Amino acid sequence: MMARSTVLEFGVWLLLIVGGLILTCQFDGQLSNYKYGAAGWPRVVLVFMFILAMAQVLKGSRTVDYNMTSRISYSSFLIPLLYLFFMPRMGFYISTPLFLGGYMGFLGESRLLHIMSSVFLAYFFVMLIFLKLLFVPLPVGSWGGFYEINSYLVAWIK
Repeated sequence: MMARSTVLEFGVWLLLIVGGLILTCQFDGQLSNYKYGAAGWPRVVLVFMFILAMAQVLKGSRTVDYNMTSRISYSSFLIPLLYLFFMPRMGFYISTPLFLGGYMGFLGESRLLHIMSSVFLAYFFVMLIFLKLLFVPLPVGSWGGFYEINSYLVAWIK
């Protein structure tokens, strides 16, 4: 039997996904230089959200580590806000791997190899999807030095 919290969480994810699909129908028009239309990449994100929500349901049981929940506090909400502040200034390509690795460490992951491999895989798939498949530019930053490094990374990846 599934926990009520799992079913509730899945329901919230489904509401977000359906809401996103409804919103993408409002701007689903043809683009001259992109065959999937304006709603193409948001729908890809919605499909991945559904896959991850289903994976959570199939996982079924949840274990609660009370030592971990004591570590999660208001500062765990402050870190993503700091990321939102720094990302447009430092650029996506530099700030995102730093944020992912730092946040994993903050949440208790101490295996360096696990952090590095997880960050690399997430970063690789985001680059593949946004730069190679969807041709969507990500922020390169506005601060001097960061802009140049991010621009070099984009040119190297393409």
